[in-house]
Amino acid sequence: MNSRHEPPNFAIKLLRWFCKPYYVEFIEGDLREIFDRQSLDSIRKARWSFLWNTVRFFRLRYVKNIEDVQPKSSIGMLKNYFKVAIRNMQKQLAYTLSNLLGLSVGIAASLLIIVHISFQLEFDRFVPDGDRVYRMVNWYGEDLYGAYTPARLVKQMKLDYPEIESGSRISGPFTVIFKKGDSYIPQSRGMVADSTFFEVFPTSFVHGRPENALNAPNTLVLTAGVAEKFFPDENPIGQFLDYDGTPYKITAVVADPPKSTTIPYEFLMNIPYEYWATEGYWSGNNFFSYVKLKPNTNVTALENKFPDFVQRYIAPDLMKYLADYGSWEEYLDAGNFRSFKLIPLFDIHLHYGRYSLGREGSYENVVIFSMVAFFVLLIACINYINMSTARSSIRAKEVGMRKVMGSVRSTVIKQFLFESLIITVLSVALGLALAIIVLPFFNAITGMEYTWSMILTPYILLWIVLIILIVGLVAGSYPAFYLSSVPPIAALRGASVKGGSSLLRMGLVILQFAISAFLITGTFIVFRQVQHMSNRTLGVNAEQVFVIKNGDKLAKQYDAFRNSLLQQSDIEAIATSSHYPSGGVPDWGYRTRGDNRTELAPDHLFVDENLSKVLGLTVSDGAFFQGMATDTAHVVVNETLVREAGWEDPIGQTLDRGEEEIYRVIGVVEDFIMRSGRRDPRALLFRYNPTILEEQMGGAYVMVRVSGDYAQQIDRIEKQWDQFVAGYPFDGFFLDQSFNRLYNSERRFGRLFTSFSGMAIIIACIGLFALAAFTLERRLKEIAIRKVLGASVTKVVRIILWDFLKLILLGTLVAIPLVYYLGNDWLNDYEYRITLGPVILILPSLLILLAALFTVGLKTWRTAESNPVNALKQE
Repeated sequence: MNSRHEPPNFAIKLLRWFCKPYYVEFIEGDLREIFDRQSLDSIRKARWSFLWNTVRFFRLRYVKNIEDVQPKSSIGMLKNYFKVAIRNMQKQLAYTLSNLLGLSVGIAASLLIIVHISFQLEFDRFVPDGDRVYRMVNWYGEDLYGAYTPARLVKQMKLDYPEIESGSRISGPFTVIFKKGDSYIPQSRGMVADSTFFEVFPTSFVHGRPENALNAPNTLVLTAGVAEKFFPDENPIGQFLDYDGTPYKITAVVADPPKSTTIPYEFLMNIPYEYWATEGYWSGNNFFSYVKLKPNTNVTALENKFPDFVQRYIAPDLMKYLADYGSWEEYLDAGNFRSFKLIPLFDIHLHYGRYSLGREGSYENVVIFSMVAFFVLLIACINYINMSTARSSIRAKEVGMRKVMGSVRSTVIKQFLFESLIITVLSVALGLALAIIVLPFFNAITGMEYTWSMILTPYILLWIVLIILIVGLVAGSYPAFYLSSVPPIAALRGASVKGGSSLLRMGLVILQFAISAFLITGTFIVFRQVQHMSNRTLGVNAEQVFVIKNGDKLAKQYDAFRNSLLQQSDIEAIATSSHYPSGGVPDWGYRTRGDNRTELAPDHLFVDENLSKVLGLTVSDGAFFQGMATDTAHVVVNETLVREAGWEDPIGQTLDRGEEEIYRVIGVVEDFIMRSGRRDPRALLFRYNPTILEEQMGGAYVMVRVSGDYAQQIDRIEKQWDQFVAGYPFDGFFLDQSFNRLYNSERRFGRLFTSFSGMAIIIACIGLFALAAFTLERRLKEIAIRKVLGASVTKVVRIILWDFLKLILLGTLVAIPLVYYLGNDWLNDYEYRITLGPVILILPSLLILLAALFTVGLKTWRTAESNPVNALKQE
């Protein structure tokens, strides 16, 4: 009787089902031997062991219809990939350098743009619980807002609405001149604020405590930088700084606010006239108001309560000036609207830049630069893919040989992806170094102070890792997956890879030059718009006007100061004003009188009778002030106000601010720019006040028209100032410089856009040159045969160029409709704008075309001129 046991039949059938026939006999024999030995001890254990060992052989190398996988350690494979990659890079050095240059420049540009964008997105994010902080603005319906709010608003709303946790009023920024001992020291970025400021905007206190800061009259809080400036290496708490004859006690020193803030204060004063918060006029708007809401507050529900607030508190004051309406309800029924809007703190910089107390941002610009960064990186990737596919016939033979020698497709894919990642890592390293090197030039363009440490933040490093993975995998994916799928015999013949790759290459070239045409046309539009605004007629002669700040220091000595200056032949005229063109002007409310009363909110200036001569204003109707006492009841307006009022004959018309303030129009001046250069002139009104410097009606500026040697004249003016205001610093500027600052943001945007668009175009040309070189290398024998058969160099160049020209033309045709649509959308933000015509759209595309043809033509001409015998001998 045979007592030999048999292994499980199910396990044997399973092994024979999945295992390659070549291995079945060996594996089954070994498993049976193990089973026989184990069955001597325990048949049950032997059966389970046989089944388990069978399952363990279910591996890729043993499974039917799957290519063999050579067992090798991951470290060994990586070493092999690295060696092969380095050899290929050395063998094709020109190709490697072209890719490294294109990718590193693209990555450097993208990193700088990412730093710029991330900085823009970080504004006010450092404020604890900043998501609960809101700026309150007057709301007049639709998109009509007013930045200033009543002095009593914050305190009363906190009493009426339990949803409001805290609030603070702010005014500024402004520049003051402090006196310490016998020294006068100017200090900018000052603001006045409530004692609750640090409840809304908590910060780190270097000296002092929040509850003791700004809680008494004439108190002062300094930032650490300013404290070190005035009191180096000492604790300034309890010290005094004198401002306008009033000593201010320093109660705290706080950390310098981050640069990414919409409230860039360097010192804070307590708000004067505290009684305004309880007894002030509700109809007057004097402060910027911020509130901090309690957690989980429904903002929309809170805003819906504000119209009732307006009716209870503000309407009674306003009705004094709205005599034509019998009640507030009648005023609202006539189509008017008054309320308040809550603007999230985090949205101010990018979405409501006009409410920032520092530098304005633009969400549209962030989107545009994000697109530019993407496009620059995309063009660099396109270059790499184009070069990889252009070299596909060379690498295809390599792949065929690898497969013949036993490599499987997955190994080939890993090799190509690994090479791509190595080039990308090297490019990122070079791009990072390049970004740090050009950072000073980038700062000069943006007007910022970015540092190399801002490029190496965890956020930017995460972007760098993503760039490595995305660029490396995307750029290497096509050659990896396409070439690895080519059959070995076909690959060794070297002809089967040309068709597929050429189609992709054509599409990528079209996309590349569509992007390039889009960027250079966009650059041309931005340049023309900035030039258009810069060259527009200001309406005032600003080039010879020097504006003296702190004119209130002259006060009653102004007449003597003015007369002494006018004795000099190069001083043409002197005037005083509460504000100056381009420097920020408040708007005041007025109403026309008569049957159809119109509410107006013109820019408002108090001036003397000499301002027209100093600024070179053109009086188109009536006359300017004559310096008579009766002029205080008169006003001079501009042409825009006349149009808004609907007057056909403005002289003699009247405006009022209530029945106690009625003014008659005696003159009309031609429109001129007072605010942003991107807008058309606003309605403007002049009021006469010969004692502006004493009363400081908003400001106190002395404007002097000079001629001759400007530096010499300013020196003379300063000497006169020192005689009348001994020891007080002389400060001023030329008006044309102030006007130039109106276009700074547009100029910065234009320089940034132009710089990065230029980089993208350079990268595209580098890639095109390298692609042309490989294309010509593959067509070298074709060119030689054409020349042997009688073709001229010019004809050969024309044939080759036409192949590239078709693709470039298609790219530019794709770009023109897109840039026309987006360009118009960008220009719609400007009231004073250019019109997009054929020249603006087509000329940049022609420049791209010429640059590309020059790039390809240069290489083609050199190749076509070579001796055809050298090419034919290579057969």
